[in-house]
Amino acid sequence: MAAKRPIPTWDPYPVLRFLEQMDTPNLKTLSKKLTSLAVLATGQSLQTISLIRLSGLQQSESGLRIFIKDWLKTSGVKRNQPVLSIPYFQEKLKLCVATTILHYVNMTASMRQEEDFLFLTTTKPHSAASKQTISRWVKDTLQMAGVDVAQFKPHSTRHASTSSAHRLGIPMDQI
Repeated sequence: MAAKRPIPTWDPYPVLRFLEQMDTPNLKTLSKKLTSLAVLATGQSLQTISLIRLSGLQQSESGLRIFIKDWLKTSGVKRNQPVLSIPYFQEKLKLCVATTILHYVNMTASMRQEEDFLFLTTTKPHSAASKQTISRWVKDTLQMAGVDVAQFKPHSTRHASTSSAHRLGIPMDQI
């Protein structure tokens, strides 16, 4: 049997440095920053990120818990739906996913009408952003941060972030 070739990946740290310096004066740039932070920090799929709802957010002193109630590609009768724990990252607030989510909720409050999905399109009428829109935002951000998007697509964030965590010695059950 032939040895498996290593799967190429990219280093998330330059992207995180880019996101830390990224100004977010408008909904479009904030949307790009938050979606990119969310996929990198959680290791979740773009589908899961696109299904975050305001009604699924639970805030505490330590951070946010996000309950995904919608059916996912990986959902099953005997499987629990994902619950994402997003702690506050006090050491680097510009990279804090929980704080950025709360800022996003405040910025979009007047645009929402009855929309429960967290991510909104950046043009009027503001409605739920599709998985494809979120993918485009992440791709744009990766490209601006210097990632070769011809080789690495937005879904590669899962592999990049989890591989990096594993290299740092984080136990597999915590990744």
